[in-house]
Amino acid sequence: GSPQVVKLHATVHVFEKWDEPLNIITDSQYVEGVVQHLEGAWLKSTDHEDLYLLFRRLQHLISNRKLPYYIPHIRSHTQLPGPIAKGSALADKLAAPRINAPLPDALQQALLSHTFYHQSAKSLQRMFHIPLDSERQLIKMCPDCQSIAPLHPAGVNPRGLRALQLWQTDVTHVPEFGRYKYKYIYVLDTFSKAVWASPLTGETSKHTISHWMAAFATLGVPSEIKTDNGPCYTSQKTATFLVKWGVRHIT
Repeated sequence: GSPQVVKLHATVHVFEKWDEPLNIITDSQYVEGVVQHLEGAWLKSTDHEDLYLLFRRLQHLISNRKLPYYIPHIRSHTQLPGPIAKGSALADKLAAPRINAPLPDALQQALLSHTFYHQSAKSLQRMFHIPLDSERQLIKMCPDCQSIAPLHPAGVNPRGLRALQLWQTDVTHVPEFGRYKYKYIYVLDTFSKAVWASPLTGETSKHTISHWMAAFATLGVPSEIKTDNGPCYTSQKTATFLVKWGVRHIT
């Protein structure tokens, strides 16, 4: 079956086995989203009977749980230091022989997720990394969504739901700064509205990377950075830098 479903089975087993305060670290955004939104959700029956029953079982366990739990998401294979990343790498190593099967089609995963949660096209795109047009078409096919007006018009800037989920960045020119007339202004962390700004001498990928490095060191590494289509953001050098740090770039 799908590796995501296998991880969901493992999460259910954890809730069944340990009736005590829990920290469940997962590299699956799918599992994290299911656990965070399942309590109190209304589940609609689907053709995927086994998965539906699994959701019902997990919902029952969460709803009747008396002790607290926390399920944060961690990006796997980032080579970052720390005990959480080390534990994630160990889990990947132990599970490797069992998860070598090819991943199911991403569009099918998005369809299955939307059947239960009815996310917006932008949310589905961020979760499953498939074209926005495909996500919009998927929503148009959903009969339950046809009678509901969109919550946000197209083009609205997204906002993070937690710290370091989404940064937005732009550059403004300040002639009074002379040589340092390119002042990068970051609305860092669209959730907390933290701001990081610094004057630079140019507007190339080299300058962009230099500033991001300083921002990472000060505020931490985000999951996503949203920019315009300027050449300093779309260059191969910038793309390589973001991949190295495990940061997704959206425009």
